[in-house]
Amino acid sequence: MRHFELAIHNAVVAENHFRAQQTASIRTKEAELASARADTGPQEAARRDLAAVRARQDDDQKLTKALAELEAARDRWEGITGRRPPA
Repeated sequence: MRHFELAIHNAVVAENHFRAQQTASIRTKEAELASARADTGPQEAARRDLAAVRARQDDDQKLTKALAELEAARDRWEGITGRRPPA
């Protein structure tokens, strides 16, 4: 009977040790996750840079002018050949 009691006691001790380690591990991982989520500086900088580039491109009239010239050239091509060139 003593062997059985000792086996149960050891199992309880092992389980308690496992749970304590698991709780500590969970706390550590949660802290690492919070730190990683809080470190968004590089992503925010990239978003600001992207917004600036897009704003610059939206304000640039060169693209609008180039597209208009392309359409005019396609119209001339169609007028000459009877077919519109591929887009």
